Amino acid sequence: MISPAKRQKIRRVALGVRKWADAHHSQMGFPESLCGMCGIAAAKLAKELRREKIYARIVSNNYHAFVMYGEMIIDITATQFGKYPQVMVRNQNKLKKNHWDKLYSHRSASAFQTYQRDTRWPLEQVLEEAEKFLTR
Repeated sequence: MISPAKRQKIRRVALGVRKWADAHHSQMGFPESLCGMCGIAAAKLAKELRREKIYARIVSNNYHAFVMYGEMIIDITATQFGKYPQVMVRNQNKLKKNHWDKLYSHRSASAFQTYQRDTRWPLEQVLEEAEKFLTR
């Protein structure tokens, strides 16, 4: 069970990264819904959570990436699927499986980047293409 204080900290960090994504999506060629930006946003979110000593994993399936901490899904690009909030923090059991089925768990951005290259993700969605934005 995650404490309310830690959950609040996760939400605060996720909101900050969502603001970053909202500010940079058009420069990176992504729509306002952030469709296609999930991998980049998940890597940025995992990095910012680690700065707060919250060791989350980047998780992906065949078409979506998000972050997990324990059994909690943290997704700042769920807006691409319609009626989801800008920052979604929910227990994995409380979500319909489709977008959040996890197939691969990545402990680092570099491991996720290798997965992206190996599985031929669209080039504009691969982390190395967004490297200059991830440091902002």
